This record gives sequence, C-alpha cells and structure tokens, in this order.
Amino acid sequence: MSRRVEDMIWGDSLSYLPPLIMSKKEIQNILQTMDDRIDFIVNPHSYVDKLTGKKLTGITSIQGQIDKPFLAPWASKENYNYMMKNWDISKKYSKEEKRDLLYKAKNAYREKSSQAKELGTKIHSVIEKAIKGEKIDPNMDKNIKRALELFMDWSKDIKWIASEAKVMSEKCGIAGTLDALGVIDGKLTLVDFKTSKMISRDYYIQTSGYHLCLEENGIIPEQRMIVKIPKYENIDFEAKIVPTPLDFDIKVFKSLIHLKKWIGYCNNKEIK
Repeated sequence: MSRRVEDMIWGDSLSYLPPLIMSKKEIQNILQTMDDRIDFIVNPHSYVDKLTGKKLTGITSIQGQIDKPFLAPWASKENYNYMMKNWDISKKYSKEEKRDLLYKAKNAYREKSSQAKELGTKIHSVIEKAIKGEKIDPNMDKNIKRALELFMDWSKDIKWIASEAKVMSEKCGIAGTLDALGVIDGKLTLVDFKTSKMISRDYYIQTSGYHLCLEENGIIPEQRMIVKIPKYENIDFEAKIVPTPLDFDIKVFKSLIHLKKWIGYCNNKEIK
C-alpha cells in the first residue's frame, strides 16, 4: 500500500498514516497522552516520567555528545573580533584593565552565543504561535519579523498536526520536545526547526530520536525534515529532508544513549 497521504480531509475519517489509519485527532490524542505523562524541568534541562517517577534523558543532550569541530575556531574568531573592536593600541593599560579586557575577550563567544540563543527562542515561539493559529504581536524585532515572513511563505500549503509536543520512549528512557508534525507534500513529516547558520549533520541524529519516540507510540512519520529559519539577513532559509537512512541514524542514536550512560557511570559509578 502506498505510504503517500492522499486527498487530505481533516475530519473524523482521515487519511492513511502508516501503519494505522489515523485521523488528525487520533494523532493529537496520542501526542497529548505523552505530553501529559512528561514533566519538563527547566533547570536543569531534563524530563521526568510522571507515571514511574524516572528521569528521562533529553534527546538534545544525547545528540549533543557528537563532536562539533567548527565550534572551537568560531569561539577563537569571536575572541579575536572582540579584541580588535575594543583594544585601543594608543592606550597604556593598567594590569587590572588588561586582565578585564582579556577576560571579556575570552568570554565574547559566550555572550554572542547567549544572544543568538535568546533570538532563536523568540523565533521558535512566534513560529509555534503561527502553527497553532494564535495571535501574534505585530510589534517585533525586524529579524523575528523576517523569519516569520519566510516561514509563513514556505508553510502556506502545509497541514500542521502539532507543535512543541513533548514525546518519550519508555523503552529507551528518553524524552524531548518535537518542534512540529505535519503533512508536507502528502507525507507525514517530522519537522525540526533550527535558527543556526547551517544545518549540522548531528541534527539528523536528533530527528531519529524523536522518530523513535513517535514510532514506539504508534505514529510513524514518512520523512524527517530540518528547516533552517534565519536569525539574520545574511542567512538564507532552507528546508532539507534528512538524507541519512533512518535505521542507521537510530542505531547511532541508541549507541549515544549507551555512551551517555557510560559517562554517567564513570562519573557516578552507577548505571541508570
């Protein structure tokens, strides 16, 4: 049987979504059941299964173990840029002033990262409201407005099912917050929004973690998509289907779960 979703009718009897025939409401009910079962703890960023009381490892923390070799050169560049902008070669600095300047230069990348994350969070928030059809304050930063306009233009033909849904796998002891689930080009699609400058390959692994949670609970997306929503004007919008094989990505993701447990064991001498 074809896995394409044909003749979408958002009512009580809906399209074919493998492996079961599900309506939009049925999918939303499954997602709501998961959401109700999970407690999200802001600080530290973690999840708890309210039914069992067990801590669930966050999908992003598992994916975050993958090395990102571009981060070190980027941090060095930000340090250099700070010094070039703030160091006055004609000035004679005291020892304390030198120390303060170098300290700020050393932490310049953290400040830049913090600002970028804050803007990214605001963009995610306005995108969530757009998907849910909620009222959006028109008074927004120009970068957020541009991001929203690009998203709305791209998504005008998409049938959204859910946004910002907490999902979990009891078998693997993991949980995360799925950005969106929708029907794109006739296919049930797991969507992950990114506001980074590029689509990093470790994002492929992250989406497999969300897929694993959905599949365990009876929802099987036909494709995974990463959507890069630009924070600034010098960055382009991009929507990319994950090109790596799902089964391979899931194997890697599960290996990373064991790696995280191994690190936890080394640190605490306890397997959780």
